[in-house]
Amino acid sequence: MQRRVNPGFVKQHPGAPEKGVSDALLRQANKSGQLNLSHRGLGQVPPGVWRVNQPPPTASVSFEARDEERWWEGKELVKLLLPGNRLRELSEDIGLLPALTVLDVHDNLLTALPRAIGELVCLTRLVLSHNQLAALQEEVCALPSLRCLRLDYNLLTVLPPALERLSALEELDLSHNRLASLPHQLGQLDRLVLLRASDNCLSSIPPSAGSLKNLKELSLSKNKLASLPPFLSLHSLAVVDLRYNVLKEVPHIQPALELKELHLGYNRIERLSEARLKVLHALVILDLRDNKIASVPEAIAELTDLERLDLTNNDLMGLPVAMGGMTQLKALSLDGNALRSIRRSIVQQGTVAVLKYLRSRAIPAEPEEHTHHTTKHTPKKHQPPPTHTHSRETHVCSEGEGELVLNSASAQVLDLAKRNLSTLPPQVFDMSGLAELMVGHNRLTSLPPAIGQLCSLTVLDVRRVCQLCSSHTHAHTELSSQ
Repeated sequence: MQRRVNPGFVKQHPGAPEKGVSDALLRQANKSGQLNLSHRGLGQVPPGVWRVNQPPPTASVSFEARDEERWWEGKELVKLLLPGNRLRELSEDIGLLPALTVLDVHDNLLTALPRAIGELVCLTRLVLSHNQLAALQEEVCALPSLRCLRLDYNLLTVLPPALERLSALEELDLSHNRLASLPHQLGQLDRLVLLRASDNCLSSIPPSAGSLKNLKELSLSKNKLASLPPFLSLHSLAVVDLRYNVLKEVPHIQPALELKELHLGYNRIERLSEARLKVLHALVILDLRDNKIASVPEAIAELTDLERLDLTNNDLMGLPVAMGGMTQLKALSLDGNALRSIRRSIVQQGTVAVLKYLRSRAIPAEPEEHTHHTTKHTPKKHQPPPTHTHSRETHVCSEGEGELVLNSASAQVLDLAKRNLSTLPPQVFDMSGLAELMVGHNRLTSLPPAIGQLCSLTVLDVRRVCQLCSSHTHAHTELSSQ
């Protein structure tokens, strides 16, 4: 049985002018309108490729001609693939292929493009990745049908203002170049859906980028961005990647109706703005790892669709108990934090255990006292007024519906006297700045070990409750009722 040979690899006779490309392959391209010359070690494109749609020099029209000789029935070349070769230039003869819609020359050695590339008015996809282009010629910006332009992994330092002429552009990849800035004309590309400019030298982006109303994916990771202009018109934005920058705050993105992923890891964020978090209602993934965040605001619990929250390697000492109600949260990463209010053994058990613990820390309602099936309520006039008028922030409790409501987590004075308490609310022990604690006139019989977490406490008032008993440890102080 005779072995069938791929016509694209037919050995050329010694005098063949088209090295690496057989006549049979060119005839196939003439029939299909596509030519794939990937990874052939070509140092230049054989001239016959540019003339694949041209009649041969000895062409004639004969209805008795064989199929391979019926050149007039051929299709114009619309797709030319040349990746993985050693091309240093493309011929100006590329203008002989005006019907091209796809030109892929990635992974070559190109340092420039022919001027004739501007004649490819049907071109919709141009892939120039992994070359050595130091500049983008304005002829490329004259392509009226271009929807995808890939320039990643080149040596670009600047982009021409004529970029705004690419009015049909939907995808622009500028990753892994040497760009120090982006032109303000970028905002004119109002059909842009994807913009990638990661791994450059960007210290800012033009405010006009905030008007790209159709943008769905924005990647600016591995740059030098310290701040960003407000994104107030990016209604379609779904994915934002800002990792490995020097940002100090969460960017202003509003409205964020479609935003599903926000990656802010490896920055210098110290504080999370409640106002900027609350508008991210649709968020599913929030990456905040390797920052300097000291606390998480209660507003995080308003992200009801959040499924993954990464807080690895920050400066957290605790979490808001409201997070216990985040029922959709499936992955919560807390490694690398000096958590004091959550035992390490609980953190090691995973997300479900942490959320359960936070729910347990919510202040429970005190049991009601019944006399002859009637409820005794303390008259309002007997409610203890705030007894301290210090210049320091004073914390008092108000009684909500069935529970005590703590009004501040940063107070220095906390008055829980005359509350008929049998146990102290767990949230008390998260108040690391507390200096004075009044718990007199209650039904306490002991103070829990967690009292030792209040390192700033200087005054503890337990009058008319119990008497401190001596103990051999500082971990647990026993009280007895007077």
